[in-house]
Amino acid sequence: MSLRSGKEYKSQARMSETEEAASRNSVANESVSVADLLKLLMEERKLRAEEEQRRAVREQETREAERRQREEEKQREQETREAERRQREEEKQREQETREAERRQREEEKQRQAERERQARDEWKAQFEMVARLAQDGRNREGEQTGRILKEAEAKVAKLTERDDIEAYLATFERTMTAYEVNRQRWVYKLAPQLSGKAQQAYAAMSSEEAVDYERVKAAILKRYDINEETYRLRFRSVMKSLDESHREVAVRVKDLAKKWLKQQATAEAVVEVVAQEQLLNTLPSNVRVWVRERKPTTCLEAGQLADDYAQARRQAGLESKREDVKNGEGGKQSGTGGQGKGRVGEESAGTRQR
Repeated sequence: MSLRSGKEYKSQARMSETEEAASRNSVANESVSVADLLKLLMEERKLRAEEEQRRAVREQETREAERRQREEEKQREQETREAERRQREEEKQREQETREAERRQREEEKQRQAERERQARDEWKAQFEMVARLAQDGRNREGEQTGRILKEAEAKVAKLTERDDIEAYLATFERTMTAYEVNRQRWVYKLAPQLSGKAQQAYAAMSSEEAVDYERVKAAILKRYDINEETYRLRFRSVMKSLDESHREVAVRVKDLAKKWLKQQATAEAVVEVVAQEQLLNTLPSNVRVWVRERKPTTCLEAGQLADDYAQARRQAGLESKREDVKNGEGGKQSGTGGQGKGRVGEESAGTRQR
């Protein structure tokens, strides 16, 4: 009885523990469910807060975008108004510039009109003065022409004779024509009747075209008298003062000879070439100098090259002459030796040489 009771008691005790454990588990499960629920509520609240925050941010961004858009529209409107204002100012400036240009154009037109009127007055005045001057010049020209004709008639030189120095005669003629103001184109007509001898022959030998030019006539006459640049050069180099001549007169003569010698040289470089060539020729032997001068070199270098060519040709001729002499001498010796060694052939050779 007591054993059964003990078993029952133990059984009941275990049942009580089991119920108690189940009760605890139930309470724990209920606790877990409440925690999960609270957690879910917190997450939901957090999500709502985040959504609210995102919504607030989007609203803020929307308001900011709208504000920027309004500002941009306002800026565009302001820029449009500014562009319209600038356009109006530019149009106003262009109108002002157009009015100013028209005003200047009108002023320039007035000035041109005034200038044309002034020029017309000046032209009329100049024409009037020209007519008056022409009338006066005509009267003066008639008097001058008459005076010139009388002067030209008085301009005379003596007839050229064989005793006259042709250069002095021509110099006197030129100074007389210049003093009487005779037109240079008429000098030939004044000179030709006074020529004689070689000068007249030189003039007669010229063509009709050349015979009307005084410079050509003068050159032809001097050439007939064999007077050229070389003549003046020799005279220039041999100038001596005479007892009855002053130093100034000598200076004039030296200068005149230098001008005549170097008359054909148009530049300073050409004068240098002439003087240098003369000095080079003075350093050459007389036969070489004559040979080079006959070739008429135009520059000092060309004259030097001609002299070198002459010297080289002479050296070459001398060498050839020596070789010929040596060759002839050796031929004579060989002929003599052959005569002694070969008898009759040598005698024939000797007989040939004797003949």
